[in-house]
Amino acid sequence: ILLVSANTVAMSVRERIQEIGVLKTLGFKSSTILWLIIGESIVMALTGGILGTALGYVVTQAMRDQTVAFFDGLVLPLWGVPICLGVALMIGILSSVVPALIASRTKITDALRHSG
Repeated sequence: ILLVSANTVAMSVRERIQEIGVLKTLGFKSSTILWLIIGESIVMALTGGILGTALGYVVTQAMRDQTVAFFDGLVLPLWGVPICLGVALMIGILSSVVPALIASRTKITDALRHSG
């Protein structure tokens, strides 16, 4: 999941490299661009983590009362919810650090010249 997320963030940054150049031209600092990309990745990862954890919790609670032997003992306890959200947060951070660093270090001329 981390590799898929990292690939998605890298493709997103690569597709918007000219926009990053425009932001730098307008005076945005490299650190601001870095945190914009990392923040976007965290928001996406946490949104997916919240939706997935909520759906998982609802489904496991519904299946707990079923008599099918396959689902016997399948439960997402409440203490597992913050762990799932913490993993989603870490995936968001780890998958965006390298692409964000590369984008923030890109020179304005290289970014504006880039044809994607």
